[in-house]
Amino acid sequence: MEEKKDEDSPFTERSAEEMGTDKVDKENAQSSAKNRQKILEEIEMRNGKLTIDDVELSDQELKVIEKKLLEVEKDLEKSIEETPVNVKGVYLSVIVSLIFIVLSIFINRVDKSSPLSLNIIDIFENTIWAGDPNRYFKDIQSLTDLDAYYRTIFFPGIFTNTFINKYNYVVGLRLTLKKARLVSNPFSEYEEAVWKVRKDPNLGAGIERTDGEEINDLGIFNYTSGGGFDKAGGYVEFFCNLTLEDALAKWRIMKPIWLIPNNFVSITAELLVHNGNLMTTLYYYQTVERTSTGRFNLESDSVGIFPEAYETWTLESKIVVILGTIYIVGFLIQIFKMVQILLRVCTTLWTKLKLDVAWHEYLEFMTLALVITSISLFVQNVIGNIGKLQIPIHSESEFTDFITYCRNFKIFIRVTAVAALLIIFRILVILKSKFPSFGVLFDTINMAKKDIINFGLITLLMIVAFSLSAYLGFGIEAEGFSTFGATIASLWSSLFGRDIISEIRRGNISISGVFYVAYMSLFYFIILNTFLAIVLSVYTELRKRSQLLLEAKARMLAEDSHRLIEILINLLLFRIKNTLEEDAIEYQALSVKTTANAQEQEEINERLKKLENAILHQSRQNIFSIVKYNFGQVQLALRGAGSTLLTREQMMLKYKNTIMTMEQEKKKNEILKKMKENEVNYNFKLFVEMVLYIIFIVIYVMSVKYRMRIEDSYAMNTLIYDSIAVPQFVYKGSNTTFLEIYDAGSAYEFLTAIMVPYVESTTVGTQNYFLTSPKIRFNMNRYKIHENKNTFSSSVIAYVSDDPGEWEESGFQGKSSLTKFKYIEPGTKATFNEEGGCTYELYPYLNFKNAFINFQADDIIGNQTSSLVFEWVVYNTNMNMFSYAYIYFNLDISGKITTRLSSQSAELDAYSTENKGRAALDIIFILFIVYFISQFIYEWWIIMRGLIGQRQKIQRGKRAVRDVLDKLLGNNQDNENQGIGFIAQIVWRKIQKFVVGIIFTIKQLIQSLWIFLKMDGWQLLQLLSVILSIIQFSYLVRLISSDFIKNYEINETWENNIGEFGYIAKLYQHYGVVSCFNALLIFLRVLKYFEFSKQTSLLTDIFDSAKLDLLFYIIMFFLVIIGYTIMGYLIFGQALDEFQHFNYSLLSTFDVLIGKFSVGRFLGADGKIGMLWFITLSLVFNLLLINIFIAIVYAHYNTNKADRNANTIGFLKKIILVIKARIKRKKYMDWENSGDEKSSTKANQITDSEDEIPNNSVKQEFEVEEAKPINYTVNAWLKMLEEMLLVKSNQKINLPNLKDENNIEEKIIPPAPLQEVVFVEESQWLQEDPLGKLRIWRQLSILHNDYLRRKIEKAIQQGLEPPELSELSERQIQLWEITPPQDKLSMWMGEESFQNEERVLVWNAALFDKKRFGDDIDEWNIDMQRECWLDFDDKKKKDFVKKWIDDIKPVTRAYKAATNPIGYLLKQEWLSEDKRMLLWVSLSKHEKVKMTLYLNQHNRVEAEILSYLLLQERDNNVFILDDSDALITSMLDSKLYDKLYESAVFQAENNAMQTSKERVEETRYEIKNLKNFQVHLEEDLKQFKRQNKTLKEKAKKLKARCESLLRGQE
Repeated sequence: MEEKKDEDSPFTERSAEEMGTDKVDKENAQSSAKNRQKILEEIEMRNGKLTIDDVELSDQELKVIEKKLLEVEKDLEKSIEETPVNVKGVYLSVIVSLIFIVLSIFINRVDKSSPLSLNIIDIFENTIWAGDPNRYFKDIQSLTDLDAYYRTIFFPGIFTNTFINKYNYVVGLRLTLKKARLVSNPFSEYEEAVWKVRKDPNLGAGIERTDGEEINDLGIFNYTSGGGFDKAGGYVEFFCNLTLEDALAKWRIMKPIWLIPNNFVSITAELLVHNGNLMTTLYYYQTVERTSTGRFNLESDSVGIFPEAYETWTLESKIVVILGTIYIVGFLIQIFKMVQILLRVCTTLWTKLKLDVAWHEYLEFMTLALVITSISLFVQNVIGNIGKLQIPIHSESEFTDFITYCRNFKIFIRVTAVAALLIIFRILVILKSKFPSFGVLFDTINMAKKDIINFGLITLLMIVAFSLSAYLGFGIEAEGFSTFGATIASLWSSLFGRDIISEIRRGNISISGVFYVAYMSLFYFIILNTFLAIVLSVYTELRKRSQLLLEAKARMLAEDSHRLIEILINLLLFRIKNTLEEDAIEYQALSVKTTANAQEQEEINERLKKLENAILHQSRQNIFSIVKYNFGQVQLALRGAGSTLLTREQMMLKYKNTIMTMEQEKKKNEILKKMKENEVNYNFKLFVEMVLYIIFIVIYVMSVKYRMRIEDSYAMNTLIYDSIAVPQFVYKGSNTTFLEIYDAGSAYEFLTAIMVPYVESTTVGTQNYFLTSPKIRFNMNRYKIHENKNTFSSSVIAYVSDDPGEWEESGFQGKSSLTKFKYIEPGTKATFNEEGGCTYELYPYLNFKNAFINFQADDIIGNQTSSLVFEWVVYNTNMNMFSYAYIYFNLDISGKITTRLSSQSAELDAYSTENKGRAALDIIFILFIVYFISQFIYEWWIIMRGLIGQRQKIQRGKRAVRDVLDKLLGNNQDNENQGIGFIAQIVWRKIQKFVVGIIFTIKQLIQSLWIFLKMDGWQLLQLLSVILSIIQFSYLVRLISSDFIKNYEINETWENNIGEFGYIAKLYQHYGVVSCFNALLIFLRVLKYFEFSKQTSLLTDIFDSAKLDLLFYIIMFFLVIIGYTIMGYLIFGQALDEFQHFNYSLLSTFDVLIGKFSVGRFLGADGKIGMLWFITLSLVFNLLLINIFIAIVYAHYNTNKADRNANTIGFLKKIILVIKARIKRKKYMDWENSGDEKSSTKANQITDSEDEIPNNSVKQEFEVEEAKPINYTVNAWLKMLEEMLLVKSNQKINLPNLKDENNIEEKIIPPAPLQEVVFVEESQWLQEDPLGKLRIWRQLSILHNDYLRRKIEKAIQQGLEPPELSELSERQIQLWEITPPQDKLSMWMGEESFQNEERVLVWNAALFDKKRFGDDIDEWNIDMQRECWLDFDDKKKKDFVKKWIDDIKPVTRAYKAATNPIGYLLKQEWLSEDKRMLLWVSLSKHEKVKMTLYLNQHNRVEAEILSYLLLQERDNNVFILDDSDALITSMLDSKLYDKLYESAVFQAENNAMQTSKERVEETRYEIKNLKNFQVHLEEDLKQFKRQNKTLKEKAKKLKARCESLLRGQE
């Protein structure tokens, strides 16, 4: 405590230096503001536009940038020292990877096999085989159902022309039956009820019925071992080249024997179908299995193969061969690189005993292995079978070969799909070397890998726990929880959108609520948010550390790319960068310059000579030298030679300069933005533009709304849909709708049952009428038929079709009804969509039913038909609108029929007297478009004019070059030959000038547009919006100028009126599509005007600052999603219609991300790879990529938050201030004198000042000084120690050099709980796995060490010799002796093994073979072993060790080379006699552990033995002495670091304790002083009280005396 001095100043104390600094900063800020004000005034005087070049930074701002540069200098040094990943051949690797993906898509031909596969699935699985209720394939639950399904759907679908045979050829069918053996009922009380029970072949070996044959009155069926489905054996029957009657007859023979209820197990139907149009052979199978409970499990799958396509030399085959050849070359280069990496890894492993493999190299190895597997499968199954397969088949073996081919091709598809996904990730890794921002995913994972691993283990544990709980609680009743695997899938999918509430309620309603709330709360509110927190913190740290560096690398890459583009342009235009034009212009200027000074004239003449030489030299360069130079520049640019040839210091300087330039530009842009915000004209112009744009939006919305009449159109279209698509018709005993049509029969039934009544009616609804003449129009197209010349299928398929063909000019005539179908050429409105084809018009006076019956009789849905269209028009009198509608039948060449219903409503007289306002809206809309276009062209022309000026300057330079060359070379055109050659030369120059002019004009247009868009990113939205508005206006003009719209009346007959309505409907439809996208762009551009105020520009500011991160994130996001799209396309495309095309697969993958999926469909399509695809997709996107996106936005939100909060001017308030400033004719805004802000600022200043003024009414005699913090942390001591090391060693030694960062961290295995150890028995010990044994061993060691410490304390107290700490307990020795050898080795040197200290204790307890020390030793133990060793002299010790090492040398070599080292050691029984020999050999692959064993040894004798062993091994391996020395040095340094660290910890703890003691003493002293002061105050108080009492008494006496005196005077 000390007395405080009196102060007159009301402010707190501040140093003179701080006050001086603040003063300088304030002066700098004021000076900068004045300079910028002058800049604004100068720009205004020259009527120029403010640009970034007009902004200058102050010294203080430059110092801030330099300070930021110093902060990232360490990261720059670290980045330069890092070795980039696969920098060489980056583009080649990416191209080769993309070629593999393209090849996988071409080879698997999913787009060809998917239609056929889905057609087969629709026929056999989605067709009703029994009605009331409707029953499908999945509803089979008895043998009776199976028989009915086979007879009504399966066999008719295969062996009739109604279904697949019209377009496809059935190669064959194979049925495989598995039966169970019947045995007597083991329960005697039930023998009378059921005297025999079945035993399934899947429940045990040797119990399936294999007794040769099944015989009845109708046939004999033999059991085939190793045949049938999946070569698993069974009763097999083939159906090849049969009619439906023969197939059903054969099935009737089989049914009594095959479908016996007692012994039926399963039946599998395997079908091969070939489609000549698609060149695809499809393998499809169905399995119906009855479980032991009597429940039926059904399974189906399909895969397409293409043997015919690979035997035919088509365009697709040529593309595959070309791409395959290119890929093989690139793949060989990749293999060569991988061999180099393997050699490097092996060399490092052999010399340094270190596995030097980066994480991305593991990805390389995995990808390479999968690609090699994929290529080998393709060569073996596809290339190897070319010419070996052919249809029709003639034997069962050929059928089996087909199926084997198909099943192997399925494996090939799976491997290729996984390889394609890994290749996408590999592309990201490769691109990371060139574009560092691509590494945000991998860098984040790498930095947080430990947290992610721990978090993943916890999550996995919770998933397993909840899955087990759900399996036990709901598995009995709920199908989704009936198996443990299905439970995991259900719970996992519920996290990403699947609804499981109904299932768990059905499973157990009493606990379902508690379970669901607990599960969702834990995962949604705790686990997922914890993972988000991990990603957020890691990304924030990553961005803080390397954001500037990444931006600098991106800028340098952009500069290199720009340079590369310039070099490529020079290469294409045969030019070279030189100074020829500049030199010529300078030469002409100096030539006419005269001076009287002789010396100056001499200098001019010397300069002219130099220019002459330069001009002549540059003009003599030929095309070959130019091309050669440019090729060299291209190679240097592609290799990045400009950076690789720089030294470390030069690279540092380049990075620093780039960052300095970037930060200066950022600061200048920030200042420029603030300067613009201070301009009244700029703000007022932005405000006016915003008002105009809002008016334009209102006009646009109203114009489009009145033009489209969405509500009315929807009502009319819904009426048509309800009339056509909703009504049901009966087909084959089941109710079917228009959208469920799948074959010709159902199409004909729809036409007669639904379309005939609809068309025959006069009205549709109550107010809608058909337009007559004609009432409906029919249009048909067909495929082109040609002869099948493929040897694979030509004998069974004579003709195939590929592309839509053309009818003959005469059309065609129906075979049955003789109806004439007229052919019309494409391009007229007489056909649907002006596509051409055969048409037929149905008029009201015709009998529509007979017409449709004739269509069926003529079989218009025949082999050649590709599409059928029925068109009609409906008119609504109330809304005065027409609806053009059509139904479309698409007949795919696979045989599948798809249907589509479409309708579009339109208003013909939009500008009637009742709707004059629409015309006004359209006119205003057009005026706005003209205004925006003119504004756009004006701003663009300013840039274009500057580029034209540059071009004119270049042309002047070229003319100057030509003139100078003519002068120097003495060319005189007047003396040249004026003949044909001269004329040809002039023409050639004119043509050359014209072509070059066009090229440069295009270049200038592109360049000016790029500069214009780069100046303001919002201009891109405006450009796109203007383009769409022009297109929209063109559709509007076409509608207005249509003669049909102008002149059509309902009662008039108009040629091709349906076609005219179709044309109008198409225009309306296109107008609506363009309006849709234009409206989106128009409203997005509104965000630009939110920049008017900082309070509303949050979103735009975030995206502006994060544009680089978001750009690379979006690219990375789509690369990953394309990888999963390709994988899903390959593995699901043949089974799921939502994956049958690549674009479908992309949309379905996005659906999974937003929670719209069905795990059951994925598992049904491919149970092995489907779950892998779903789990990895949900992990990568929902847990990683989405959280990284949130982290990016969050980081940049925090960056922009401070600036936004600092600016308190709101949006509306700023508008008012700008308008006021404009009225007052101010040039710049005065924010400080803007009303409330000024008063609020002053109020804040007053408040702050009042808070700082002390209360002078109270005199403070003392104050408690705040204790200064003392840094006594471990890091502080380590830092102090490192500084001392650097000073003492001349900057050569520091702590990081001592710490071996490459040492493998020992995995900490937690000890077992105490109760597990207390009750451990030998039987318990033997039942534990190695990890469990280690846990128990840890606890035993803890107990034993505590026991030894107590013994040591007791021995010290009694003055006895303390026991050693380097021994095992008796219990540990007993357990070690009974441990199996395999577990010993696993605990000794496995993945989860002893720590160093534990390994030393086990070694000390192991014994050498007694025979090596002599046969006369009776009792052999560890003490005797050490005594015998001490009895040896040095020579005997060396001989002993040499003999011991030589004996194990062969075993060591074999152990190192063995593929199963542990198994090899266990086979060497003689090693068990020498315990140490077994332990020592097992360490042969871990030389570092041997050294650690020596360094951690406490016992002197054991340390001596280990030193002899190590020296002897080094003598036998002289070539690694240097490495061993380095290893010892590294390990000793590491030990030294550990000792220093322990000392620092001790010192820190000691210092903290000492500081605490000192503070306690100081506190005691202060308390004592305070008590003394208290006593002093108490004494003063007592004295004051006595004095007060005395004064009161004196006052009382004086008062009485005064009163007496007053009375005396009276």
